[in-house]
Amino acid sequence: MTTSTAMPPRLARWLLDRIVPRGPEGDTIRGDLLEEYAARRPRSSAAAWCWYWLATLSILVRYRRRQSRSVDRSRQPLLAAVTQDVRYGARTLIKAPAFTAVVLITLGLGIGANTAIFSALNAVLLQPLPYPDAHRLVRLISDNPTMGINSSNVSAADFLDWQRDTRAFESLAAFSTFSTSVGATAAQSGAERIAGVFETNLFTVLKVAPAIGRDFNGGDVHPGLASAAIVSDGFWQRRFGGDPAILGKTLRPGSPTAFVGVMPRGFAFPDDVELWIPGVLNPASDPRDNRDLEAVGRLRAGVSVRQAQAELDAISQRLDTAFPASNRGWRVRVVPLTDYIVGDARRTLLLLVGAVALVMLVACANVANLFLAHAAGRQREIAVRAAIGAARGRIARQVLTESLLLSLAAGGIGILVGRAALRLLIAIAGSGIPRLEHATLDRTVLLFTLAVSIGTGLLFGLLPALHLSRAGLLQMLREGSRGAGTRSRTRQALVVAEVAIALVLLVSAGLLARSFQGLQRVDVGFDPHQLLTMRVTLGGAKYRQRGADVRYFQQAIERVTALPGVRSAAAVLSLPVGGGGFYLGRGFIRPGLSHPVEGYSAGFQIVTPGYFKTLGMPMLAGRDFDAGHTTDSPRGRR
Repeated sequence: MTTSTAMPPRLARWLLDRIVPRGPEGDTIRGDLLEEYAARRPRSSAAAWCWYWLATLSILVRYRRRQSRSVDRSRQPLLAAVTQDVRYGARTLIKAPAFTAVVLITLGLGIGANTAIFSALNAVLLQPLPYPDAHRLVRLISDNPTMGINSSNVSAADFLDWQRDTRAFESLAAFSTFSTSVGATAAQSGAERIAGVFETNLFTVLKVAPAIGRDFNGGDVHPGLASAAIVSDGFWQRRFGGDPAILGKTLRPGSPTAFVGVMPRGFAFPDDVELWIPGVLNPASDPRDNRDLEAVGRLRAGVSVRQAQAELDAISQRLDTAFPASNRGWRVRVVPLTDYIVGDARRTLLLLVGAVALVMLVACANVANLFLAHAAGRQREIAVRAAIGAARGRIARQVLTESLLLSLAAGGIGILVGRAALRLLIAIAGSGIPRLEHATLDRTVLLFTLAVSIGTGLLFGLLPALHLSRAGLLQMLREGSRGAGTRSRTRQALVVAEVAIALVLLVSAGLLARSFQGLQRVDVGFDPHQLLTMRVTLGGAKYRQRGADVRYFQQAIERVTALPGVRSAAAVLSLPVGGGGFYLGRGFIRPGLSHPVEGYSAGFQIVTPGYFKTLGMPMLAGRDFDAGHTTDSPRGRR
């Protein structure tokens, strides 16, 4: 009675039930253990209790090991499974060449467009400026809201006051641009015109030293013609073949300006400058209201743009009070140098990124729709695979493998398309987008293309994978086409999404075309058709004589006018809509009429007779200049 009712340890029995399943085998194991436990217990309960635990643990270990070996035999290694999926997917895509070609072309164009635009975005916005601690570099811009001036240069006197009183900046630099002609140095190299700057402390602020030679020193800075010059690497290679013996030679025969250094390759600040000359800031001879300098600065470590702005606001307020005639209302803005260089190009690039992203979404929707249509012919194949034991996840993995194969192959095509598109973008944009010429398909861009390719493959392959691997596929095939409704609704939703995105792109393209058409119709005040321009700058001792420059342009206009096909010719100080010109001091005052404190601001241009006729500018009243209008003419005649 006691033997029949005595039970083994409860925890051991619970563990045995969890590991050994119910059934003939499990019931036999549990029955044998119970029988042996009942036979041992009358002799010693403790010994029977220990024996049962040891036997249970031994069975659990052996049974679990055998179960693990059984599972391992049925489970395929991951690498072998992926390799098998790739081979099968490649064979499937090769058997459908039309489908594969359409998908590759569609995705290749979309990925190529994204690659090209991201290359431009990376070069213009993401890459830092090529200077040490470029985030501390700022541009100083003067403005005067009371006069409606939003952006202006700075005067030498104001700059020196900032340099003396500021504590937020590690160093400040000022410069002004010019251009000059460089004569032939050898039989094979003709004269050319290059851009240059007069600079003060520029290389110190940028923390860039010449690659060859030295920087300017105190002995190079003096009034009159400069005694030292630094040139760009491109100019050095182009004009002198990279000869280090250039150091010490003069810029021109008989010139006191000698080359003392060559900047590193690729350095060109400001844009396209190839010649740097030390400048002299003399506020005694340069009026405080002559704002002809550009200024940059390097913030001290730990100083923010906002702190520097607050300090300069206080200095500007003091200058406004001390010099009301020249500084009333004038302030200075502190702008990060990267933001200043990029300017409006940031908005343009972000709009392009958004546009190509929408194009990529349309491409993904198109390809997903094609995949769903292609899947309709594979339902029987997938059903057979499911019938012989393929799990839902296995089928989804196969479909995603095929989509990733297509997207990665399209990514390779996209790299080639992106390279060509980037060249076209650089050619079209020209100098309209700063730093765009430095855009290349570097490692960052290639990693972006790879990420886009993988993301695209997952995006357009996920819906077909879920559709083909869904539960009840065999039952749907037995019942005929009852599943067509779900597939049709899915494809209709994709079509609606495609049309919606395409409509956004179409409206945006229409607005851009309308804006471009409107710009073409803007009345610029002259007739630009069949109008040819050229830029001429006179230099050298020959044209320093009084009247030599006037005689040169008179003779040039006469000879150009005499050419066949030329109806008229004229000269102007700066071309219209191209900037430039001079201002009459602080303005002018109309006698007998009320006027602002500082008068009316007015710009003027120096032109030769026939200028308005040559440009096709209509005159509302009065008459044009003629040959009698010269500086020697009586005041009434002028």
